[in-house]
This record gives sequence, C-alpha cells and structure tokens, in this order.
Amino acid sequence: MVLKNKLLLLFLVFISVFVVFFWLNSSDSDQDKLRIYTYSSFLSHYGPGPELKKQFEQTCNCEVQFVDAGDAGLILQRLSLNPNDHVDMVIGLDYLTLNKAKNNYQWHKHKLTNIEMAQDFLRPTDYFMPYDWSPMTFIYRKSEVEKLPSTIQDLTGPEFHKRFLFQDPRSSTPGQQFLFWTLKEYGDQGFQVTKQLLNNIKKLSPSWSASYGYFQQKKASFVFSYLTSLIYHWKVDKDFNYQAINFDHPHPVQVEYFAITQKCTQCELAESFAKHMMTKQAQKTLATKNYMFPAIKSVELDEDYSKLPKLKTYSLEDYKFFQEDFSRLIKTWETLIRK
Repeated sequence: MVLKNKLLLLFLVFISVFVVFFWLNSSDSDQDKLRIYTYSSFLSHYGPGPELKKQFEQTCNCEVQFVDAGDAGLILQRLSLNPNDHVDMVIGLDYLTLNKAKNNYQWHKHKLTNIEMAQDFLRPTDYFMPYDWSPMTFIYRKSEVEKLPSTIQDLTGPEFHKRFLFQDPRSSTPGQQFLFWTLKEYGDQGFQVTKQLLNNIKKLSPSWSASYGYFQQKKASFVFSYLTSLIYHWKVDKDFNYQAINFDHPHPVQVEYFAITQKCTQCELAESFAKHMMTKQAQKTLATKNYMFPAIKSVELDEDYSKLPKLKTYSLEDYKFFQEDFSRLIKTWETLIRK
C-alpha cells in the first residue's frame, strides 16, 4: 500500500511537471512574432534596434525578430532572393530606392496620420514613412588634414592620394548618394570625375559599416558618411578631432523609410510597431543610437546636435533623374571602374 502511494505521488509529480513545462512552452509559442528586415548597423548592439525591440515588447505579448539584410542597399535584393520568406516589415529603405520599391514590390498601406514632420521634405506616402534623416558629407580628423577640399572636383587632387574611403553604390545607399552627388554637380561628366577619383580611393567597401570601420582604424583620412556621425564621436568618444567638410555646393541628404509588406502575417502588429517608431520615445532612441536627425517635431536632442555645421542640401526633387534612370546609371558606373 505504501509503495502504491509512493508510485501515485511520483506519477502526480511527473504529470504536474509535464503540464507546467507544456504550459510554459505553449505560452512562448503563442506569442506573436513580428519579423522585420533591416540593415546591420540598425540591429547591432550599439544601434537602435535592441532598444526599440525592448520598448515595443513591453507593450505587447509579442516578439520582435530583426533579420539582418546586410547594408540598406541590399534590403530589396533580400526580398527578391527570398520571395517566400515571411517578413512583415522593412526598415531602412531610402529615397533613392523608393521607385524600385514601389515598382517591384507590393506594400500594405499604413494608418499613420496627423504626424508633424520635422522638415517639409519629409513627406510620407500611403506606403512609406520617413523615420530619420541626415545630410551627407566627408568626415575627417583635423589632426591628419592640412588642406580641405571645397568641391567634389577637388577630391581628385594628388594631395589626396589614397586618402578616401567610399561605399560601393551597387550595395550601399551612401555609395549611391555619392554617385548621385557627382552626376548632379557635373552631369555626364560626373562619371569622369568618379574615374579620376579612383587614384585617391583607399578602399571601396560594400557597406557603410565596413568603410566606417576602416576609418576608425585610421586606414584613411576621410570617409563619406552622415553629418550626424559626428555626434557619435563627440558624445561617445568625447573626441572633437572629428569634423565634417562643408562644401561650396549643396550636399546630398539621406532620408530613411520603413514600410509594411503586402504579405505581412502580423499586419496589426506591424501597424503598432510603425506607430511606435513615430513616437517621441522611439525618435529619441533613433537620434541617440542611430545618430540621425528625428523625423518628427519636438524631439529633445542632445546639445551636440546644435553644434553641427549647417550644410546646404539638395531638395528631394533634385533626385528624380537619378531615381528614374537608376539601373542604367549604376551599370554605367560599374563599367567605368572595370576599365
């Protein structure tokens, strides 16, 4: 009898442990999972992704799964290569690739309304929402530079031999921005300016992250980057040796967008995350972790932002020729550098 009671007790304990284990695992599996394509630096430990994930998961019974698509310029390519991959949202499109995104992929209309944008040129569409932005220029270290270029043509001078780091426009949106810049300033002659620059390029990297890593290792004196990259050096490194060039002509401006895919399986959750991205809390995170200007008004910024040089920029209308002829211009550039 005693043995039977012991066996019964062990059986009940086993059943209890099994039930608890099953309940815990089923609770985890019941969580909705929001799957988002984005670029490497966004989801890295120093980027805004982990903090945005934490903020949002506190408000829902869900899990945010970021998928590394490489550089921002590869996000659409990733969608093409994996058409059956479940993805609810993409973060990291930019103005130069919006036409391609509109023409080659289907998107879900977002429901964001009545958002006060920080700048007139930050114009949401039914499908694409700008979430941050920055002018682009060259970042350099004052201690390494005696003479600064004032035009793109100046970059080709022999005094700058092997001193520049650029990004490949085939895979990188900053690389595309620089190609746009040369063509906007010099028309078709911009390709020749680019060719002349080859002698002064230390390394052409596939991504912004790679080129900026080389720059931080002091492999070159100048890197094409975001004006707001200075905030990282000034705030985190406490190093004001890093500065930005203010050219005589206008600068490119990068505007980043997110969008919800038409194939979303967690559409409502994606809508909620989209709404969160445009809150002051999330926009402050983007300013402090992505080191970009916020897209909405009235976000309190660190005082270092007010110390940035005021650069004249192109309007987004100036980009139309590049958007409309994007594939041909990239192929022409590719042919040029192979000669």
